[in-house]
Amino acid sequence: MIKIFIFSLVICSSTMQQCIPLTEASKNFNTYRECTLFGYSYSYEYLKMYDPKLLEDNQVYTMFSCQLQQPVWQLIKNQ
Repeated sequence: MIKIFIFSLVICSSTMQQCIPLTEASKNFNTYRECTLFGYSYSYEYLKMYDPKLLEDNQVYTMFSCQLQQPVWQLIKNQ
């Protein structure tokens, strides 16, 4: 069985109590390990680019997930 892990990321603000999905960050991976390592790296680089004052003032943070998704052809085959 082929496994696909879908990476998704949201950027959040503690002060605004709000999270916004970053759809441009969505990506597929063959293993959970690849997905999580990418997630930490992407989050780190994203926050590093953020304006330091805005990051501090808005208490910005990221959250990500790696969801297992069966390929469509496998779903059809299993019916």
